[in-house]
Amino acid sequence: MDRAEIIEEQSRAAEALIELIRTGRPPVSWAVSEKPDLYGMLPYGLGDIERYALMARWADVLGTELRSSANAVDMWEGASSDPEHSGGHPVTRTWESLEVEAVKNGVRVHLSESVALGTSARAHGSPPRGPATDLPRIAQLKAAEALAEVLKTPLPTAGWGVYIRGEEPSLFGTIRVRRAKASRADLTEWADFLGTEVNYRHEKRGFGRDRWGEVTGQVLGVQVEVKTGVRAPSALTGFWRARTGAAPS
Repeated sequence: MDRAEIIEEQSRAAEALIELIRTGRPPVSWAVSEKPDLYGMLPYGLGDIERYALMARWADVLGTELRSSANAVDMWEGASSDPEHSGGHPVTRTWESLEVEAVKNGVRVHLSESVALGTSARAHGSPPRGPATDLPRIAQLKAAEALAEVLKTPLPTAGWGVYIRGEEPSLFGTIRVRRAKASRADLTEWADFLGTEVNYRHEKRGFGRDRWGEVTGQVLGVQVEVKTGVRAPSALTGFWRARTGAAPS
């Protein structure tokens, strides 16, 4: 799909997402892909039974079934992955995969989770625990509405995260990594739209170094952050070396 087609499809996904959030159902974070699909992600820190209950609730909301399947994989547990030298022993890891999939206003909606084997039998009929406050859902709704507004403009396409992160709404976009010149041009378009500048970052990771560019601004009072993996222009990297004394990498 070209840029216009992706934006049109993502706009439909954003409208479907707004409708889902407005229902006030159990809160989950959402990712909007470029396909586009909606991927629901349950909050961290939930126990197996609570995760099962949330998945079952979303199956009801979407008018579909909660699919469950048992999975197992044989692994070698020890100091090394080599059975001859690790001094470890073989183990079988088991878990239960949960999936909910439906189509909402022509948009595929998908949630998946892994829980301990046998959770379905133990948790059947357990109601999900409601959130302590509705403010995170309201913030998430504002972020989804900001996404719908952003998608009215033919900007470089991105995958989007509409997360539950406290009471302040925020929207996160990730542009697919392309050639450096094209990626910088994408970020510049976003910077012009948001009325800000592109910031280039780098961070050492192990034996390598992560490099990315990011743009941060606001739409409808919602903080919007768009980033992509790209090296800063050579003029800026020279500036960094002059400031830090770092050798070229």
